Amino acid sequence: MDSAFITRSLRMSVALAAFAFLFTSVYVDASWGLGVLLGALWGTANLYLIKFIIEQLFTPNRTLSTGVILIAIVKFPLLYVLGYLIISRPWYDPLAPLLGFLIPFAVIVLKAAGRMLLGLQGPDPGRKTMRAFLKR
Repeated sequence: MDSAFITRSLRMSVALAAFAFLFTSVYVDASWGLGVLLGALWGTANLYLIKFIIEQLFTPNRTLSTGVILIAIVKFPLLYVLGYLIISRPWYDPLAPLLGFLIPFAVIVLKAAGRMLLGLQGPDPGRKTMRAFLKR
C-alpha cells in the first residue's frame, strides 16, 4: 500500500459516510444518521492525521518541522477528547458513531482485498516508483 491508496480510501470513506448519513437518516432516524456521519468523519480524520505524521517523519531528506511535532502532540489528546464527546452525546445511540467509525477501516480492507483478488500488487501503475526515479 502506498500513500495514494490510503488517500483514495479516505476520500471514499467520506463519500460512503455521506451516503450512510442519508440512508440512515431516511430509513432509521435522523439522529442515527448524524451519529454515523460524525463517527465516520472522526475515524477518517484520525487516519488522515496518522498518515500525515508518518509521512512527515519517515520521508527521506526531510527535516523535522515544529508543525509536525505540534500536530503529533495536539492530535492525540484533542482528537480523542472529541471522540469521547461524539460517543457520549445523548442525541443518538452510542452504537451509531461506533458503526460510523468502522467505515474507513471497512473501505481500506475491502479495497485491499479487491486489489489482492485482481492481482494488483505493489504501487499504482501511474505512480513513479523509486526504481523509475533511480534509472534517470
